[in-house]
Amino acid sequence: MRAELRRSESELPFLVAQLSLLSGDGASPMDHATDERGQNAPERLLYGNLVSSPHLLRNLQGRRGVYFMFPDVGVRQRGRFQLKVSLM
Repeated sequence: MRAELRRSESELPFLVAQLSLLSGDGASPMDHATDERGQNAPERLLYGNLVSSPHLLRNLQGRRGVYFMFPDVGVRQRGRFQLKVSLM
C-alpha cells in the first residue's frame, strides 16, 4: 500500500484537471454566452481559474486523497448546466 501511494505521489506533478461547461443534458458544450439573436457573445459563460493541479489532502475521515480545487469558478448566466472535468 505505501509503495503504491509513493509511486502515485511521484506521478502527481504530471496531472492536471480542466473544467468545461455543458448544457443541462450534457449534450452540447456551452463555452460562450449567446445574445438575443442567438449569436455567440464575446464573453465566456464559465469563468475563473479553469485549470487545477493536484493537492494531497485529508478528507473528513482523515484519509489522504488527491483533490483538485476550483475556488473561483463561476457561471455568468442563470440556467441548468453540467460541469465536465477532464483529467490529463
